[in-house]
Amino acid sequence: MIYLGQKNTLTILRASAVGLYLTDDEQNDILLPNKFTTPEQKIGDKIDVFVYTDSEDRPVATTQEPKIKLNQFAGLRVVDIAPFGAFLDWGLDKDLLVPAKEQVEPMKVGETHVVYLYLDEETDRLAASAKLNKFFVNEHLDLKVGEEVDIVIYEDHFLGYFAVINDAYKGLIYKNEVYRDLEIGERMKAWIKKVKPTNEVDLSIQKIGFQRLEEVKDVLYDYLKAHNGFIALTDDSSPDEIADALQVSKKTFKKSLGMLYKKRLVRIEKDGVYLV
Repeated sequence: MIYLGQKNTLTILRASAVGLYLTDDEQNDILLPNKFTTPEQKIGDKIDVFVYTDSEDRPVATTQEPKIKLNQFAGLRVVDIAPFGAFLDWGLDKDLLVPAKEQVEPMKVGETHVVYLYLDEETDRLAASAKLNKFFVNEHLDLKVGEEVDIVIYEDHFLGYFAVINDAYKGLIYKNEVYRDLEIGERMKAWIKKVKPTNEVDLSIQKIGFQRLEEVKDVLYDYLKAHNGFIALTDDSSPDEIADALQVSKKTFKKSLGMLYKKRLVRIEKDGVYLV
């Protein structure tokens, strides 16, 4: 089978005036246009290509790398608007359509929106949707507290930042646990902080528990070495001052500082912390 919206490993079958024809194990063939071929490619070679549909809705192969694949979520920029939908840049020659009915609110050129790539069964076309909630599968959660996951930030809410977890689940990072602005479409690592009986998931963008303290201890030690062995933070420093300097909470700062102090690596004075 040749799969739309996915990477396929195909064999070069024959050359033509318009490009190379590729085939799978079932003798299905597809065109790789000339602009994506190289002189080194020979009949019988296997190559990895992404398959989508061209402007005439014919399946076609490309060696371009898409920013999103079938059944994935990604933040993409709006490049054009039409009465029937919006077009997003997904790294390929033909832009990706978000039908008007799949938009939460009308999209505007220049905006970045997180979307889900799906295959429209009626038209057999790839399309994107910004109505993400219908694609989450939180009722089938397979996550453990402390587990490292991949996330994509998709909404800035008054509670915090909503994120896609592992291209499958919905999670929330509370604002009082974030020490910098997160961007819509930003990808990063996160850790599962809590899984609720309601299948809601709380996330942390810092490691959980002792691992986090060890990490911050190293960050603080490296900061001191890079700043002449001194940081002007004390017990009286405000949470905002600590967050601005180290991007951590005051509680985490104090615990990590205590770990360095017990190892006699620092001394604590009224004006700040010094390397020993």
